[in-house]
Amino acid sequence: MNVRRLLSGGCAGVLLFSGIGVSNAAGTAGGSGGVSAPQLKTVTYSGAGAAGEAAVNGTAQGGAPASGEAVPRLAADAGGSAGTAETQALATAVQVDRFGQWVSATFPEKVTSESQLLEDVAADAAYYGALQAPDWDPYGGLKGSREQYGLNATGFYSIQEAAGRKVMVTPEGNLFFSLGVNGIAPTDTYTVVTGREGIYEWIPPYESEYKSAFLNTKDNFSYYLANRIRKTGQPYTSRSLYTEGIQRIRKWGFNTAAGWTPVNLSREFSVPHVPFLPLSDMAWAKVNGLKFFDIFVDGAEAKLDAALGPLLTEHKNNPYIIGYFFGNESYYHKLAPDLPKMKGSEVAAKRRLVQMLQEKYGTIEAFNAAWNGTYASFTALIDAPLYIDSQQAQYDVDDFVKLYLDTFFGTVSRVFRKYDPNHLLIGDRWLTLPVNNVKVRGFLAEAAGRHLDVISINHYSKNLDTVMLNHIHQASGGKPIMLTEIGYGSSEQGLGAPTQMLVADQNERMLRYRNYVEGAASLGYIVGVHWFAYLDQAATGRWAEGTTGERYNFGLLNVADRPYKPFLEGVMASNKDIYPVLLGQRVPFKHEFGDVPRQPGTNKMEIPYTPAPIPIDGEVNGFPGDAAAVTLGPGQLVNGTGGEGMQGEYTFAWDENRLYVTAVIKDPTPMKNNNPNINVWRGDGVELFFGPQDLTTPGDPLFLDRQLIASAGLNNGQPFWYWYFTNRQKPVEMAVKLLPDGSGYVLEAALTWDSINLQGQADTRFLFDFGFDDSEDGNTRKRQWVWNGTSANSTNRGHWGQATLVKRAAPAIRITGVEEGGDYTDEVLPVVEVEDATGVRSRTVTLDGAPWTDGTPVTAPGSHELTVEAVNTVGITAKKTVTFAVYGSTALELSPAAGQYSDEVQLEAKLSGSSGGPVPGAELSFEVNGSAAGTAVTDAQGRAVLPYRISTGPESGQLSVKAAYTPAAGLYLRPAASEGALTVRPEDAALQYTGETYVKERRPAVLSAQVVQADDGSAGALSGLPVRFTVSEVRPDGTLRELAGVTDSVYATGADGRAEAAAQLPPGLYEVRAELLAGPLYTAPAPVRSTLAVAAPVAGHSVSVNGTVPGGTFLGKPAGTLVLNSMVSYDLAGSLTGALRVSGEPSGAELYVKSFDWLVIAGDRAYVQGTAVSGRQTYTVRLLLKELTTVSLYVWKGRDTSAEPVHKQLNAQLSGAVLTLP
Repeated sequence: MNVRRLLSGGCAGVLLFSGIGVSNAAGTAGGSGGVSAPQLKTVTYSGAGAAGEAAVNGTAQGGAPASGEAVPRLAADAGGSAGTAETQALATAVQVDRFGQWVSATFPEKVTSESQLLEDVAADAAYYGALQAPDWDPYGGLKGSREQYGLNATGFYSIQEAAGRKVMVTPEGNLFFSLGVNGIAPTDTYTVVTGREGIYEWIPPYESEYKSAFLNTKDNFSYYLANRIRKTGQPYTSRSLYTEGIQRIRKWGFNTAAGWTPVNLSREFSVPHVPFLPLSDMAWAKVNGLKFFDIFVDGAEAKLDAALGPLLTEHKNNPYIIGYFFGNESYYHKLAPDLPKMKGSEVAAKRRLVQMLQEKYGTIEAFNAAWNGTYASFTALIDAPLYIDSQQAQYDVDDFVKLYLDTFFGTVSRVFRKYDPNHLLIGDRWLTLPVNNVKVRGFLAEAAGRHLDVISINHYSKNLDTVMLNHIHQASGGKPIMLTEIGYGSSEQGLGAPTQMLVADQNERMLRYRNYVEGAASLGYIVGVHWFAYLDQAATGRWAEGTTGERYNFGLLNVADRPYKPFLEGVMASNKDIYPVLLGQRVPFKHEFGDVPRQPGTNKMEIPYTPAPIPIDGEVNGFPGDAAAVTLGPGQLVNGTGGEGMQGEYTFAWDENRLYVTAVIKDPTPMKNNNPNINVWRGDGVELFFGPQDLTTPGDPLFLDRQLIASAGLNNGQPFWYWYFTNRQKPVEMAVKLLPDGSGYVLEAALTWDSINLQGQADTRFLFDFGFDDSEDGNTRKRQWVWNGTSANSTNRGHWGQATLVKRAAPAIRITGVEEGGDYTDEVLPVVEVEDATGVRSRTVTLDGAPWTDGTPVTAPGSHELTVEAVNTVGITAKKTVTFAVYGSTALELSPAAGQYSDEVQLEAKLSGSSGGPVPGAELSFEVNGSAAGTAVTDAQGRAVLPYRISTGPESGQLSVKAAYTPAAGLYLRPAASEGALTVRPEDAALQYTGETYVKERRPAVLSAQVVQADDGSAGALSGLPVRFTVSEVRPDGTLRELAGVTDSVYATGADGRAEAAAQLPPGLYEVRAELLAGPLYTAPAPVRSTLAVAAPVAGHSVSVNGTVPGGTFLGKPAGTLVLNSMVSYDLAGSLTGALRVSGEPSGAELYVKSFDWLVIAGDRAYVQGTAVSGRQTYTVRLLLKELTTVSLYVWKGRDTSAEPVHKQLNAQLSGAVLTLP
């Protein structure tokens, strides 16, 4: 029967083991087994809690936990052994005063007289009278929230959504966050007094006014109840304590009577509560040695139906029942490692496992192949221990765990809902250990998500584990979670708490509570948090666990019924203002403690080879010289506090058969371990972790991983150990010996390679970690040190470091600063180091055959050879040679250059060495615009000059220039390069028109222009230059009309600089414009123009002009009128005949043209040009005519018609006539 349910109280439980004597003498065990079955003398307390029993890793085999406990050591707790004379003497000394307080503890609230208790009556009335309970609805909910958030009043507690969050809702439809207190009863205040009466100042007679403070007999007594009797003068009754407790917790802002509280009183007084379904009372479903409900017992569902039906039916309409728990802290983490080894004739779940395996494999041969077994039949499996010796076996057992959870949760849910459709099924209050295991909690959450309304977890932790909670919430498909046990305690009043709940004082206790509760409420899916517990536990340990029971500061009140007021101030601050946090309207309280758990490191180590086996004798001897010790100190403390001066020094070695470890542990209370079983982690010991596969895979330990804890305590004079993550306990050769001065112990072990699934071969690399545990009484771990990982090493192999097996036979020579085949610039400094485990006898270093002194840089350019020879103290020689080269650096400086296209310029560069001096005789190569320009050799000043004629020009006006030095082979100089620019200016050039000016055949006219460069003595290329011709028609009025499409846009010059184009033109007069377009080689001169007359001579065609045009001046003389007389025609030979007279009237100059250049007749237009001589001056006269009266007149001196005319008269109206024939 569950102790908690029997007494309606209790808290986190533990496994209790009978005391086993611990000797300080050395002990050895050569190949003996680990913990044997007869050693497992246990008293099982039903409800392992925060401190928990052995932790489990993510595999079916389980691992030792990281949690520890911190409790006062009671001198009389001899652990079942006779104890020393000192211990016996202490057992007769008074340690607990008459009020149940530690004599050794000093604190302001300590009661020293009965009168103080009587004075507390008035003080209590004033204190509690000043407190005001929150104005919540009758069920503890937020008034008015139903209407505000659209919630439903179902008449019972339900799960709904508000503000996007999973919330619990009262029967009236208001928001409800369950703030509960466990154990509103004196259960944990009882302590065993019989047999150790001498440590108590006072124990009243059983038959006295204090009889109600005893638990049924005179053996167990409650000092809390005795103090209460002193205060009230009344005997204890559960009713009076309950009613008083409910009134108090309501004023402190709690709204729920949580677990381990009298259910009948909660019903009677209409207090919201969560009863337990009585599954723990069903003996038929219990399994000896494994706390879980065997749902596979024949007729299990019918038996549940018969037991639960009447109870559920009776209370199904009670609105003050929030819901039901159906268990507490089952050992789900032990199903996989322990159940397969049980006998099916005794355990129905084992038979169901065998059935599942037979259904899967069909034949025993197939099963044996998958499990590495040698079983004769499936029938033989029923009572045979099944060992998980293959990965497939692990998978199969995992499948069975999932089958079990689905069947168990599903069956309970089905029966429950058959009789009670109104209330919530709130789970079975999961233990910390299984939910710390990622794989196990995933299985739990998935099954719970299918069958439960709310998941309940007893989550003890200094800091809320949101990673774990988020995982469970998500894996369950979004189920809400209730945290059904939390707690913190300090040692201020002589009590304590497990390590993960131990705080410095009541102020920290308050801050931790606020962090936890408000942090949980803010997550959006937590629907309640229940504190454990109402009262402190007894100073000498709660009665149910004998003389070694928990003695923790878990209460809201101490043994004198005095409230922890500073702590409760914070409790009230959070409790009474919890709904704004729940709804996301207020940021949750958060105090930063800076106690983020230590993160794993990245440590790696090499384990050296030993040519001879290490003696396992409790002495540090036999290790090779290169087996350096590794020390664990304050920086590696991962669990607990204190332990000043404690440290562990580890030395490792290996050979082909074993891995050797020697640990020297400094410990003021050495070799204390009373746990020759799976709980070996509770006492002094050395921890080792091995991961032979998948070195980069974190998370749950894998099938081949192993954890070993070797106890520092002895059992009947012999060492003991325990292997985790496996069903098999392999032998370990080990020895433990007290240090001569008593300051600690030496623990040695030799592990066969098959025990850790490795092979003894050089260069083998594996995950590895090690540490040690410290207990001050042999029963409770107080501290833990780990080399690389954390307190979660047993559940996450990603926290472990790495080790490599190395085999050294000669001194290790290390040359740094230079590498084989390396080359270096100007200088290099080699660094030579020689190491050897046995020591170095001699060491010589030579450079190029000559002695070399450490710290001397090598600067001479050339090839070098550095040789190191070393001899260790056992005469083994090592030699190492490194060949390398030193090159002198060089620098190249290129001077800028500039010039015109086609000119010759000087490209100049200077080469310097590392010291800055010139480098003569070096050949430099030059490039211009990416093309080789030539080479030149440096002179005595390091300068090289290369003449270079500019043969191209860039658009930007600059050409890139590069100079480079490439050393000849064997010179040991570095190459150098430099870049610069050659500024190029275009060459001056002129353009001449060289094309036709008169065409009288019916053919294309030849247009031509020639580029002529300046005569500067350096000719450049003239080909490929762009020339453009533009042809325009000259009209009789002197205007031009450009003709499109007569020529192409641009023509390239030939080698002589000439560009030509052909133009097919009709008869007429044209102007040809030629221009050289701008380019990188030449400047663009002014365009040139020329007249082109195109005629089609026909005999008899003529033009005549007779008349006058208005004048002004003519050839510098006044002329009011110009008289034009002309008759020009083609004769039969195609020549021009006739005359043209232009004279100024009345007395102006006169020109008489008898020689004609051309006559062009084009329809009603005519053009004529000829020459006249006047006063030894030749003039060129041109007429532009349009029938009948339009005349334009040009006169030039000389024959150059491209010059400005001396007379120009355009578009003049002729008084007379212009006639053309035809």
